[in-house]
Parts: sequence; C-alpha cells; structure tokens
Amino acid sequence: MEHSQNLGKPVIGFDGNYKTANVASLHDNQWHRLDLFISKTPIGVEIVIVVDHCVKTSWCSQRLSFNGLRTSSLVEGPLVLNIPSSDGNRLQELCLENIVINSQLIDLWEATQNRPLARGCPKCEEACYFTDAINATNKCGDEGVCRNP
Repeated sequence: MEHSQNLGKPVIGFDGNYKTANVASLHDNQWHRLDLFISKTPIGVEIVIVVDHCVKTSWCSQRLSFNGLRTSSLVEGPLVLNIPSSDGNRLQELCLENIVINSQLIDLWEATQNRPLARGCPKCEEACYFTDAINATNKCGDEGVCRNP
C-alpha cells in the first residue's frame, strides 16, 4: 500500500492502481491525522479515509474502492509513504503526524529511524512557524508538532 499526495489531496495506491481522495487539502501548513479503514468487499477492498477526525470541514472523508484486491495482501506488505525528495533523505512535503490504519497507530519513527539525515520535519516546521506568526497561534494545527527529532 502506498500513500502520497497530489496537490494536497491524499492518494492511495495498490499494485500501480492509484486513487485520489476528494477531501480537504492537506497542503495548508498544518499537521494532520489520517485514519484509513480497510475492509473486504465481495469484489475487492474498500478504504475509508478520514482526515482530522472530521472536525473542521465537511470534505473530511471518502470511500475508495479497489476491485480485485484482497485485504490480506494489503496488510502483509509495507506501507510506502510518498516518494523521496531530490536528495533522497526527506519525504516530499508530507506533514502528517499520525496515520491510523484500522484503528492501529502506525509509528512513523520506525519508518525513518535508519535514515539519520531524515530526522526532523524542517519544511513543515518552517511553514508552521510563519503561519503561526501571522495567525498569532502557538502550534501548527490541532495535531501538534513534529515528533521525528
């Protein structure tokens, strides 16, 4: 299973089949939480994407259908987050603090712990700093701060 974004919209991919969720943009200089609920259907797999617990916007969730897939093949393989940046050390502009799949929190620390140059969230933190200064707030959205020190 792959997760990336296209113009701020979450994109989920399986075996070269990619679908973009029509939800509010994640490209707004705030941290976000994504919940992915994966379920088996008679003809494939459905994924419900929920952004930030559906608290702030009505465009917060969508159901995506992938026909011809089995749930076992989805949960046994790796989760691929976005594509590497041009220097190969950072994920491109993916400001997510938490990803939850079927109510299980995915530890993003493990995904990057062997890449010492990838520590931190400089692009997201820089964007948050300027947004917070303009809006007179003290954190970057309800989902908090970078936990990838």
